[in-house]
Amino acid sequence: MSVILFGATGDLGSRVAKHLHHLGAEVRCVVRKGSTARAQALLQSASAHIIEVDDLNSKSLEDACRGGSVVISTVSGLEPVVMDFQTRLIQAAVAAGVPRFIPSDFAVDYRKVPLGDNRNLNLLEQFRQTADGVAGIQVTSILNGAFMD
Repeated sequence: MSVILFGATGDLGSRVAKHLHHLGAEVRCVVRKGSTARAQALLQSASAHIIEVDDLNSKSLEDACRGGSVVISTVSGLEPVVMDFQTRLIQAAVAAGVPRFIPSDFAVDYRKVPLGDNRNLNLLEQFRQTADGVAGIQVTSILNGAFMD
C-alpha cells in the first residue's frame, strides 16, 4: 500500500508516518518547499520518501498524489487549512485517481456537537459536508476522541 501523507512534519503526522512504516506501508510524505531538511531529520526513522511541493499549486498536489492508495491529511489550522487546503487536496487526490481520502479530523465525534458550539469542530463538520459532495473517492474519518497527552 502506498500512503501519501500531508502534515508529516507535525507531531501527529510524524507519528502516523512512523507507525505506517512499522506496519509495512510505503509512506510518501509531502512537504512544502523549504521543509525538506527538517522533514528528513524528523522522518528518518520512518524511512519515508519526501516529496517537496508548492502547496498552492493544484498540479503539484495532483502529481504528489499520483500512484497512491490513500491520501492521509494530518494538517492542522483554521479555515484556510481545514477548508481551503483540504478541499484542494481532495480534488487533487480525485484527479490523481486515489481511491481513498482520510481528512485531518482526528478528534471527538464532531457530528454530535451542535453547530456554533465549537469553532474547530464546526470546521471539521463543514469540511465533511464538502468532502461528502466530492465524487470519485471514498472519505474515511478517524474519530479517535480527545488526545490526552
